[in-house]
Amino acid sequence: MPAVYPYHMFGLTFSVFAPLSSGKTLLQPLAHYSEELCALKEYGPLILIATPAFLKRLDLSLTPPCLKAIVCAGGPLENALRKSLRRWCQVTVTDIYGSTEAGVIAWRHGEGEDGEAPLTLFDDVNLEEQKGENCVFTLNSGHVQSTLSLDDRLTLLENRRLKLEGRCDRILKIEEIRISLNEVEARLKALPYISESSVVPVRRKGRLFTGAALVPDLKSAERLKNEARTQGKSVEQYLYPLLRRDLLPYLERVAIPRFIRIMDELPVTAMGKNDTAAVLRLFDEEE
Repeated sequence: MPAVYPYHMFGLTFSVFAPLSSGKTLLQPLAHYSEELCALKEYGPLILIATPAFLKRLDLSLTPPCLKAIVCAGGPLENALRKSLRRWCQVTVTDIYGSTEAGVIAWRHGEGEDGEAPLTLFDDVNLEEQKGENCVFTLNSGHVQSTLSLDDRLTLLENRRLKLEGRCDRILKIEEIRISLNEVEARLKALPYISESSVVPVRRKGRLFTGAALVPDLKSAERLKNEARTQGKSVEQYLYPLLRRDLLPYLERVAIPRFIRIMDELPVTAMGKNDTAAVLRLFDEEE
C-alpha cells in the first residue's frame, strides 16, 4: 500500500518496481490520511510504503489495518515514533537510505539500544572513504553506471554497516566561526519544549544569521501561548530569550537563531523531506 508518489526513486522502487518483480498486488490510489489507510481492514497483510512525514501524521488512536511491514525513506524517523508504531500495529519500521542519483544504498530494521541503529549496505553496494578528503565517500553499485560522490557525512562500521552523521554541505561561516546547521537543529530538538526544528541561513543587510522554524512540544505549545499572551508578546517574542538562555551553554552566540517562526508542523516536500525552500521563504519578510 503506497503512501508515497512514484516519481522519485524511493516511490518508484518500492511502490512500482518491487510489486511488479515480486508479483504482489499494488493498491491504488495512494493513502493521504490515516482514515484512508485504516479503512483497508478487509485487505491484508499489507506492506505500507511511506515517508516520515506520513508516519508522523498517523492517528494512532484509530484501529490499524493488518500490516506485514512498513518501509520508510526520505529522512530520519525518531525512535519514540518507531516504538509507538510498533505498539500500534505490531510491526517494526524498516528504513531505506538512498538517493535519486544512487538508488537504494542501505537499510535498517529496528530502533537500536542507544539512538539510531546502524544501517546495513545492500549486497551490491560498496562505499569507500576518500583519503585526504574531508567528508567524501564514493559509491559503486549495481544501480548506477559510474562512481558517485555522496553529500552525507558517514561513519563506516564493521560488517558493511554505517551510521549517518548529517549532510556535509550544512556548514556556515559566521564572523569567522564555522556553524553546523545540523548541530543547531539537534540542540533545539533536545530542548524539552521543542519537538521539531529546521534551521536555515538568513541574510540581513549584508550580514549572515541563522533562522529557525520551530514546532513546540505538544504539551508545551499551549503553555507558551498563554505565557506569551500574559506578557503581551507573540510566541516568537516570548520564546527568543528562552532559546538564547538554554542554548548558550552549548552553542556559539552567533549560532543561536536570530529569527524564529513558530509552526504547527514543518513544511515537507512531496517526497516527505524537509522543504528547505519553504522554510527560507518564511523569513523573506523578516525585518
